[in-house]
Amino acid sequence: MDKAGNIFITLLLLLFLTSCRSEAPEVDGSIDHSSFDKILRTYVSSQGYVDYKSLKANRYELDNYVSQLAKVSPVSHPKLFPTRQSQLTYWINAYNAFTLQGVINHYPTESVQKIYLFSGFFWRLRFTAGGETMSLYYLENSIIRKQFNDPRIHFAIVCASEGCPRLANQAYVPEDLDRQLDAQAVKFINEERNIKIDLEQNQLIVSKIFEWYKDDFVLPTETITSYIEPYLSQPKQAQLQKLKAPKIVYQQYDWRINDQARQDSASK
Repeated sequence: MDKAGNIFITLLLLLFLTSCRSEAPEVDGSIDHSSFDKILRTYVSSQGYVDYKSLKANRYELDNYVSQLAKVSPVSHPKLFPTRQSQLTYWINAYNAFTLQGVINHYPTESVQKIYLFSGFFWRLRFTAGGETMSLYYLENSIIRKQFNDPRIHFAIVCASEGCPRLANQAYVPEDLDRQLDAQAVKFINEERNIKIDLEQNQLIVSKIFEWYKDDFVLPTETITSYIEPYLSQPKQAQLQKLKAPKIVYQQYDWRINDQARQDSASK
């Protein structure tokens, strides 16, 4: 074979190797949640309200973080997420980041229910995690709830609504995840809007979340009362213990968006 033929074959070989490498992009590390932490600290108040207007105007960092999620997940790159904590951290942060992006893509809006009819915000919007396209509904129910079986996640993933838990203004991290989830549970359960103890009527008035996900909170031999009691403050525990087989009343869910602008207007 002449020199020209050798060069031609070499070029073909280089093209083949290049195409193979492009099909399997290299990943140089796990997801860095610090960028999402910065976003939350900047645009989420200590009360859990989001400055969506400013976030939309300065969305580069959020979009960049979501782009990182699109490339890597515990499913696509399991070696990068060796522990249960690292996996669950990824999915909780992903849910909250996807929700924020979904809202600002359609902002301004009064409610996520107005973005698409019939809870379409959770069914129709699509996001990518580790190369897999999914809805928020799928992420919550087929991944987070099904795979991790931890009811505390219901106090951590936030659907951008007043009836939701307050969005934490910091990202979740594997090394502190259990403490963070406990803290969110304590915060949610001790808020009057979520748990009310009515001694006169012998009623326990609770968030709709405890009805929608009752099987997550209550084992066959337990009740909602026994689940929430350890998280209550001591004065509220004492009140709860005065109830005698109380009637459980579920509150109407508040779908108004958790928007800092609306909160500021209401306080004036």
